[in-house]
Amino acid sequence: MAAEAQRAPLVREQSNFALSPAIAGRLQECAAALAPVETFDPLPSLGLFDRVPDGCDVVPVRGHVAIVERAALTTDDLTEGGIFVYERQYPLHPAADARRDCTRFVVRIYRDERVADAWRYRDLDRPHRPGEGPFHDIAFASMLIGRVIGVYQPKAVNK
Repeated sequence: MAAEAQRAPLVREQSNFALSPAIAGRLQECAAALAPVETFDPLPSLGLFDRVPDGCDVVPVRGHVAIVERAALTTDDLTEGGIFVYERQYPLHPAADARRDCTRFVVRIYRDERVADAWRYRDLDRPHRPGEGPFHDIAFASMLIGRVIGVYQPKAVNK
């Protein structure tokens, strides 16, 4: 390959450079494939709040601040397509004096098609990654710390 590169003619700056119609067409196809198809809105159709309501918490998600209604959830609270905050803690069973790392992220939940009474989630900060799961109803509800009710935006006006 290095020998081929040495034999290739040296290309200097060219003026009046034109692409063949076939190459130009392929470049346009590639550009169209690389262009974003749609803008990803992680928190669609949720209300805007100019303050955080009492009893609520906030969690960042893709440049937004999600407002989370903190409440103990039951299996009846789980809804297909619902947006919740999932909390992961490490280590799972720490010693009394051990430090516990907590990570919270905003997820959209949906039923697992292959396992009865089970759910999956997709992290809205990483929408192109495959979903996680399956998690059975009771275990999954205990991992969710609340439902996302809106987006914090100072001086927002609800439409």
